Amino acid sequence: MTTDVRVDNCGGIVGLTPMTPAGREWIAENCQAESWQWMGETLNIDTRMAEDVLEGMKADGLTVE
Repeated sequence: MTTDVRVDNCGGIVGLTPMTPAGREWIAENCQAESWQWMGETLNIDTRMAEDVLEGMKADGLTVE
């Protein structure tokens, strides 16, 4: 099974890296982000928001790791 989004917990920040077109599309449609939150392909979000975002991804059928 292919992981749609790789998750890297860095303490106060969680990095979400889309690994598939479905992961990129989900982030583009569901996450409002400023340009400074991106590091390459990785969207960096506050740890306090990560649980809700990850639950939304899973509810929509994405695999996260």
